[in-house]
Amino acid sequence: MKRSLSMVSALLLAAFIGASFGKGRSPVSSGGGSYLETRSQIIDAHLRQPPGDYILVMGDSHAESWLASTGCDLPVVNAGLAGATAESYSRFFANLSLPRPPRAIILMIGTNDALGRRIGDPDKAVASYQHRVEALLKRAAEKTKSVTVTAIPPLDPERAVGFSHEIALRFSASLETICSKQGCQFVHPFPEGAALFDGVHLINYASSYARIWDVVCPAIGR
Repeated sequence: MKRSLSMVSALLLAAFIGASFGKGRSPVSSGGGSYLETRSQIIDAHLRQPPGDYILVMGDSHAESWLASTGCDLPVVNAGLAGATAESYSRFFANLSLPRPPRAIILMIGTNDALGRRIGDPDKAVASYQHRVEALLKRAAEKTKSVTVTAIPPLDPERAVGFSHEIALRFSASLETICSKQGCQFVHPFPEGAALFDGVHLINYASSYARIWDVVCPAIGR
């Protein structure tokens, strides 16, 4: 029980910090640096640890909250950034130094793009999101032969204040379309009615994300 409460507290803190990151702020960490600076240093250190093949997890707080250490019998390096949008993560990934190419990349991005204040015209928002994700996936495909993209996790329309449930669904449909064109794997690992502790973040990421390996492992085994 204590472990579950600690995880929820950590996710709430990540969501708060991530929201500031998404707004262009620089929240101060305990070490005196910004969240982005601190997180970048952690990711860089983790990237240098695997002696051989590894799997890279990229994206927003849904990625950062995935605590998997291994997958497909390979180390997992988590490069998630709470609060990231498709645009901000593209900038981050462009400057990310990889000591060696990952065996596979798993991307989960789009929830923060579905914030109402970022949408404006819905059709333009979807087109802009699709364009940015296409560019990000193209860059990812230059780093590895296997890219898997997840659907955007479900939102609770009543509790996910400020987010557009409808736009999130359209973003997920765009991701599936993009993967069919670019050759990445698309997976929707979230069960109907998945429990959310704040209307946005899952209580049990491990259970839902375990389904991702059913797609990733056969792909990298070919």
